[in-house]
This record gives sequence, C-alpha cells and structure tokens, in this order.
Amino acid sequence: GLWPVWVIALSVLFLGMVLSGCEGSPEKRKLTYYQKGVDALKKNDAQAAVLEFKNALEIDSAYADAYYQLGLAYTKLQEFDKAVIAFGNAAAHDPKNVEARLEVANYYLFRQQDMTKARQELEKILQDFPENPKAYTALGTILYRLQKSDEAITALKKALASDPKSVDAAITLG
Repeated sequence: GLWPVWVIALSVLFLGMVLSGCEGSPEKRKLTYYQKGVDALKKNDAQAAVLEFKNALEIDSAYADAYYQLGLAYTKLQEFDKAVIAFGNAAAHDPKNVEARLEVANYYLFRQQDMTKARQELEKILQDFPENPKAYTALGTILYRLQKSDEAITALKKALASDPKSVDAAITLG
C-alpha cells in the first residue's frame, strides 16, 4: 500500500537535516573559507581573498591565521591601514606570530615614518624572540636613520649572527 503521510513527512524532514548538515560544522566552514582565501591569494585575487578571510573571521573572531592572511591580502591591495589592523589582530590572538608583529613594526617604519613606534614594536619582538634576524635588521635600519651608527652596527651584526645568509642585514651594513 501507500506510505502513511507521517512517514513521508519524517523522511523529508530527515533528508533536509542530512542535506543541511553537508554545510558542516562552523569549524569546517571556517577552514573552507580560509582555504578559499589562501587559494585566491595564490591566484593574485586579493579582493576575493579578503571576502573569504572575512567570512572565516565571522565564524571565529579570534582566528589569528585568517587575520594574518587578511593582512597580506590588504597589503596586495595596497590598503596598508587595513592591513596593519589585520596584522595587529593576528599578533593579539597569537603573540608567537612573529611575522604579523614584524608587519606592524614595518608599517610604522615605512608607512608612518614613525621611528619611535617601530622601535618599540621591534624591541618587544626581540624580548620574545631574541634571535630574530628580521627584527634586528629592521632595528638596525631605524638606528641608522636616527644616526646611532654604533648601535645600528651592533643590531645588524646580531642579525647576521642569527642568520648568516641575511642579505638585508649584509646590505644595510654595507
């Protein structure tokens, strides 16, 4: 005979639940958006990447890697003020993300020409990462600009000591 109406209704309901479940958990959706963003960045579609990373961050507002990638996307779009906010958020949610922290210091150094803020950021980085050659190189650059040659040379030598292949430190040292 025919199926009772309630069996059909339950089947439709169950099927709907199964299909909507395909969208996955928030964690899975977050990772999907993040990966789409990374892929878009690789294809040099920074605008699309920004949207994907923002979608991931709507699901998890403490997602440090998404903030970092968002910063990279904004940098490609030359939206540096937005980039530094994203990098700052990445660093706030993951203080071990030294690259994000260096981006913030570089923003102050190169975009704002604010040697004091840049130097403060770099000194904080070097407290946490005393061997970081990029931080020493940037600090050396600042000290040169402030005409503190001896301190600059010391910082650049530390950069070279922690990374003998550091071309930036070698070039800045002359």
